[in-house]
Amino acid sequence: MSSNIIASIQPAKERLVNLLLEINSVELKSPEPDATIEQQEILYTMRNRTLEDKLRRIQLCIKTLQSLSDDWLKYTRTITSMKKKEEEKAFEVITVGETGIYQILQQGNEAIITLIMDKEDVEQ
Repeated sequence: MSSNIIASIQPAKERLVNLLLEINSVELKSPEPDATIEQQEILYTMRNRTLEDKLRRIQLCIKTLQSLSDDWLKYTRTITSMKKKEEEKAFEVITVGETGIYQILQQGNEAIITLIMDKEDVEQ
């Protein structure tokens, strides 16, 4: 059971990592000084859509990872203590370190804050 949960975590984790890399490479360009109002509106609309898209995708990945983590915790409450130690060791591999899911979730939550702030700036 836990191997299924761990296997399910990996794709969502990889997707979140890729989204975080995408966000770091997104350039929010300012309109050209001689751009018309219509051109500026188009630029801001596109920027807003990009930010909203990234925001929703990150939220989806975070929700998926949190749900899978909760499933794993529920599962460990139903097994014997001997089996639980084995399962905890297996789960520790994906949770510890810079690439662990808890670190990635934290980075995702920080990215959400940044995206919301950027989106609010665009909407002003």
